[in-house]
Amino acid sequence: MQTIFFLIFLFAVGYSVGPQFFAALKKDGLPQVAFPLVVCASGFLTAWAAAKVMGYGPGLAAGLLAGGYTNSGTLGVASANLSQLGLESDQAAAAAHLPRSPTP
Repeated sequence: MQTIFFLIFLFAVGYSVGPQFFAALKKDGLPQVAFPLVVCASGFLTAWAAAKVMGYGPGLAAGLLAGGYTNSGTLGVASANLSQLGLESDQAAAAAHLPRSPTP
């Protein structure tokens, strides 16, 4: 029931604000799109440059990027991408800087 009322609320807000939103986007749209792109690119390039200068591998570089953005989703995506590289478990753990599992 809560979901239905939330969707009705979103529809009502979108229906009343929709025309104003598109008019504002047409008038001031470019600066509003350019600013987040500049922020994202500068954060990524800063983390990349710092990782190169300090000799970080992909795991630490991803952690640096996630910490710089204070975004755990970035770290989750980086971890998922590392797991899809087809590396052996020891290589993947070393790339992600995870503790290695004990050998039986």
